[in-house]
This record gives sequence, C-alpha cells and structure tokens, in this order.
Amino acid sequence: MGTFHWYFISLCVFTRCFALVPEGARKMDSSYCYKKGAGGGVNQMNKIVVGWTCEQSSGKCLRNLAANVSQNECLYSLNVCKLICDRFGSLWPLPTKNLVIADDLVAVHSGKISFKLDIPRRSNQLWNMLEELQQYFLQAILRPSSKVENAGSELSIVLKVKNEKDLAFTYDTAEKYNLSVFVESKNTERRVVAVIEGDNYFGVRHGIETLSQLVVYDDFSNQVLIPAQVEISDEPAFKHRGILLDTSRSFYSVKSIKKTLDAMAQNKLNTFHWHITDSHSFPFESKTYPQMSAIGAYSPSQVYSWSDVKEIVKYGKIRGIRVIPELDAPSHVGEGWQLFDSTPPPRQTKNNVSASVSNVLLCFKAEPWRQYCVEPPCGLLNPLDPRVYQILGDLYAEFNTLFESDVFHMGGDEVSPYCWRNTPSIVETMPKRASNTNEPQQQHDQAKSDHENASNDDFFIELWSHFQNRAVEQFDKTAKIKNTRIILWTSSLTETSNVTRYLDKDRYIIQIWTTIGDKQIGHLLSNGYDLILSNYDALYFDCGFGAWIGEGNNWCSPYIGWQKVYMNDPTNVLRYANLSSNYGRQILGAEATLWSEQSDDSTLDNRLWPRASALAERLWTNPTSDWRSAEARILTQRQRMLNRGIAADLIEPLWCHQNEALCY
Repeated sequence: MGTFHWYFISLCVFTRCFALVPEGARKMDSSYCYKKGAGGGVNQMNKIVVGWTCEQSSGKCLRNLAANVSQNECLYSLNVCKLICDRFGSLWPLPTKNLVIADDLVAVHSGKISFKLDIPRRSNQLWNMLEELQQYFLQAILRPSSKVENAGSELSIVLKVKNEKDLAFTYDTAEKYNLSVFVESKNTERRVVAVIEGDNYFGVRHGIETLSQLVVYDDFSNQVLIPAQVEISDEPAFKHRGILLDTSRSFYSVKSIKKTLDAMAQNKLNTFHWHITDSHSFPFESKTYPQMSAIGAYSPSQVYSWSDVKEIVKYGKIRGIRVIPELDAPSHVGEGWQLFDSTPPPRQTKNNVSASVSNVLLCFKAEPWRQYCVEPPCGLLNPLDPRVYQILGDLYAEFNTLFESDVFHMGGDEVSPYCWRNTPSIVETMPKRASNTNEPQQQHDQAKSDHENASNDDFFIELWSHFQNRAVEQFDKTAKIKNTRIILWTSSLTETSNVTRYLDKDRYIIQIWTTIGDKQIGHLLSNGYDLILSNYDALYFDCGFGAWIGEGNNWCSPYIGWQKVYMNDPTNVLRYANLSSNYGRQILGAEATLWSEQSDDSTLDNRLWPRASALAERLWTNPTSDWRSAEARILTQRQRMLNRGIAADLIEPLWCHQNEALCY
C-alpha cells in the first residue's frame, strides 16, 4: 500500500518531546473532570457518589466521597485518574526509551475505529497477520466496556512496517517500536490518529499492545477515552522473555494454552517454552509412532495433535511469541517409551527398525525410585542402543516440521548414573581394571563397584556426551536452520570440569535452574556461553505448596511473591561472579517455570499471573527502581488482565488498588 505522508507530521512542537515524563505534578485534564455545581464530561457531579482525586505532588489517585470534595477539586473515575495522574500512564511494562503522555483526553467512538496498513509492498502473510492483530486490539479495548456510548471521534490507527519480509522470530529480531498519537482537526470534526512504526511485524505488535493500555473506559461518562498526544519509543532490555509450561505431568487444554499466550502478549513476553513430554505422560501425537501417545497419554482426549501444535504456534506468532519445544532426553522419559520394550516400533515411514528393541528404555518405574530419579516414575534412555537415536531422529523431524523456532530445547538434566551403572549391557562396556579372579560375575561386580565409587566419573560423563552428540546429529538431519542453537539445563554435563570439553559454546545455550549465586554461572559466562535464567529461588512458580509426596511443603518452598520475581535482575549474576558488565550480552534473558505436579487447567492463570507480569517488566524494562514503585501499576495491570479474561491471582485487597500508597 502507499504511504500516508500526511500523518507523519513533526511532533516536536509538543512540550517534553522525546523526554521521559518528569517526577511530580502534571497539568490535569478538565474534559473529564467533575466539579460541584458544574457540568463535567457528560454527567453532572451530583450523580456521582464516589470518585478519585489526583494528588499531583505524588501522582497518586485518592478515593473520595463526592460530598467531601472541595469546590475546585476534580473528581475522576478510577481508570481516568490512573491514566492521567500516574506519570507513566499506568503502562505495563514501562517503556525503556522515550515517554510522553499528554493530559488532555479525547472520547473515541467505538464504532469508528479503523486501521490503515503502511507497508512497502503487499505480503499476504503479513497482511493476514495484521488483520488478526486488528481483531486482537478491538477485543482488548472493547471487552470491559459493553455499556459504552457510541459517541466521540474517529480513531485511525496506522500500522507502518518497514520490512514486510521479516516474519521469522529469532534472537536477532528487533522488537522496538515508535508510537505517536495526535488529534487532527478538519472543519468541525476531529479525529485521533495513532501511528505505530516498527522494523517488522513484531515491533508493531508491541506498539498495539501499548496503545491498548492507553485506551480506557470511563464509567462516569460511559465513553472510551485516549490521550490526545502520546510519544513513545520503546524496545526490550532482554531478548528472551519467557514462560515454561510443563504439559506432561498435567495436561493443559489448547484453550488454556492459548489463554496463556494471550496473557503473555498483554505483558510483552515473547517465548513460550513448551515442555511437552516427560516421564509421566507422552501427550504428543506422533505420526511416525502414533502408539506412543496411545499408550503414553493420560487419555485419548489429552493429546496434542499436529493441528493443535500448528494452531498454538500460529496463535503465538500473531501475539509476538515464538514457541520453543522441549523434548527432554536422555532422562525424563517413561510413559509412551515402553512401546519399544518388547515389540518393534510400528512405523509409517520407509525406514526399518530391527525387531529387538527391548533396551531402548531403562529403569522405567524402577523401585525404590529415589535411587533412580528425583521423582516417580523413573525412566532413562539407553545411550548404547542405536534404535534410541533413530526414534529420536524421527521425533525431531516431526518437531522441526511443526515448530518455527530458531532454537530447540533438549532438556538434558537429572540423568541418573545409578540407572546406567545398574544396566548390565552398560556395565560391560566400562573400563575394567586388572582382576585376580576369572569368575565373570565377580569381575562384573568389581567393575560396577569401582565405577560407582569413582570420585570423578569420566565414563558416566563420556557416555552422556556420546548420547548428546548422537542426539544432535539426528536433530541436524532435519533442522531448518544449520547449526540450530540447542538449549540444555544445567547439570553434571555443564559443570566446570566438563562443559568446555563436551559442549560447544557457539552451539549450546545453558538454562540455569539453580540459584542466582551458583558458582557454575561465572564459569559458563567467562567461557563464552549464552545463558537463560530460571533460578528456582525466584522463578519456579510451583514452589510454596504442600508436598505431593509425603507431607509438609514441597522441596522448593516457600512461595515466591511477585516482589521477589520483580527484583530478580538477571544481570545480578555478574555481581555474584565478579564479572564486568561486558558479559551482560551473554545473558539472553529469563523464564518463569510452571512444573505441573500440582497445577492444571483449573489453577493455571493464578499460578502464573500476575507474578509473570513482574517478570515481564523486569525483562522488558530492567528498571533501576524497586518493586514499591511498581506496586500501584501491577495492581492496575492485574485489573486489565481480569477485564480481558485472565483469572490473575489476587495479590492485595481491591481496597489497595482503589487507595494507592496506603497498603504498606
């Protein structure tokens, strides 16, 4: 389409142009200010019982009875007060560059909101994505305002995408955007123009999200309002801003996953880490091995089909979210994999698998389970059985077809040496020392004992490395991107004595699940590895509930409040490791994790939100201020999410939202 040059006027005539809004007072808007004995907006003051006044010195909204307001004081609805009294307009997450929000408000006619697409040339895929984005925006701003009066100005939204071909979401994707709002008068009519400009679709999408927060419903006038002048330039502090959802221990419906993606978009999180399988269930419907989910899923209805996966990937992309799959191995396998224990795998490809596959899965449901794994059921792949790699390769091929991510998660944590050490076929391959006996059983027992008691188990690590290398070889056969980055959890393989020997820093990204002060982190950074933080002491959202095995509380208690999440600055690892800020570029970002031993559809929203909102601002803005300065805004953000259908948990009484700064 052609460009709309008449929209792109100079906005620097406005005061505070391209400057952060200063502390302290703002000139208050009179359009929707209700005063005693005067008309205000649409309704008279005598119809209002309770409203909010703005304490200009602090930028706080104070709840007041209309009867107690002085003659010259303005009374606002809560939404309007939050927008014009707070110097940041109650935006979440805070913009990182420039922010100007004018005090004057304009009513918008809900039936006169239009979009104009400004792109260099027609791209059907981009066009379709932008059309879906329009519907997303309209649903976001109109959902809470069913009683809105159809009066006000037209709102014309111009979406300007510089590169219409840049539709792949990668670590190199620029997510920055510029947002301008101004009023254009023509004859006796006014219209509001919002121009959102980005290098690509994803930046423009974030601009739409910000714009949706600047459009508020005023329940005094029953109108939709927007600031008359806005200037925002914004981009994220970290590339990787994510949530992990474990869909193996508990199954989550496609509807719930899409709802989570909606909530992520509302907070500008960009990565959905899908821990799709584990030892508890295998809910992925493989076309190559359909019986894996037939016997490994909790039920036939608790399975993700190919069409389900494609729908989730597309749904996320429209919302600026890439879906990273995790196929955990060689540990965290079990249900579904027993298919290969006694019969050849039923295949629907031309490849052949030999009939004997009884050693693919080891130690499944082994007892006592505490000797074999961290939680039941146990299971571990056999690194010496070549069929393991063929099966993995086939599954990787399906994942590479379905997902569009430039990275792939292979899990790789909590591998049990006890299981492998107690598998005869593996013990037989262990290096044997000289023995003074010729009895095979005694030789076997001696080798096993020597191996178990070794202080530095080189054989175990070599075996693990052998598995990892073979698995990557299989993955690369069908990968869409050469040398796709592989993510692994911290483990024995990533420890100081092993990581540089076995894992290429240019190929592997290490995800930290230990504490932020783990000494291993400094070694990884100093050796050039990129990191993602999921330190359990701040980002494991399953912590703080009752034990599901035994009694008491679960292993990582106590419960982690949003305040701790907010203060979990990923760059703090540099201080703990005594490293310079130059290493900060290797910290890609962070993920909140929801392991699902005690969560399912019924608890999903309130387990994640609004704690994940705190993570979102930390990763987008990385503010220097503490959580107290964000408290009022996160309460507002929770209300927005509730209005948009997300059952975010209550973190303070509603009284605190309506009475700022009094809950301390």
